[in-house]
Amino acid sequence: MKRGKIIFWGFLKIRILLLLAKKPSHGYELIKKIQKETGFWKPSPGTLYPLLHSLLKERLVKEKTVGKRKVYSLTEKGKRAVRKIKSTKEKLESRLIETFSSITGIKKRTLRTFFRLHKSRKGILQDEAISEQISRMICILLKLRKDRQKINKVKEILERTNRKLEKLK
Repeated sequence: MKRGKIIFWGFLKIRILLLLAKKPSHGYELIKKIQKETGFWKPSPGTLYPLLHSLLKERLVKEKTVGKRKVYSLTEKGKRAVRKIKSTKEKLESRLIETFSSITGIKKRTLRTFFRLHKSRKGILQDEAISEQISRMICILLKLRKDRQKINKVKEILERTNRKLEKLK
C-alpha cells in the first residue's frame, strides 16, 4: 500500500471511530457526517465499506442489521481505542502549542486559549476540525518563522480572535 493511502486510511479510520463513539451509524450516515465535518470531502462507498469491514475484523466495531441497513457501533476494544486517540490528540496539541510558541514567540497561554475557545464553539470550529486548523497554522508559521513582523501580525490576530470568542461564551 502506498504511503499516502496508508495515511488516508489511518485518518478515515480515526474519523469513523470518533463518529461511532458519539452515535452508532450506518455507512451512508458516516459518509454524510464526514462530508459535513470537512465541508469538502465525501468518501465513496468503495472506500468506506472496505474500511468498515477491516474495523470489524479488528473487532473495533460490530454491526447489527436494523431494517435493511447495517448499523455499526463500537465494541469495548473500539471504545478503548477511542480513549487512546483522544489522549494522543491532547498530547499532540500540547506539543504543537510548545512548538508554535518556540518558533513564533507567541505566548503558550495565547495559543492554548485559541485552541480551547475554538474547540468549545460548535458553529465556529468543531473539535473534529481542529487538526485541519492546526495543519494550516503549522504551514503558515513555518513559512513565516523568520519574519518577525508577520509573526507579530499572527499574534495580533490570535489575540483579537480570542477576545471575540470569549465574548461569545
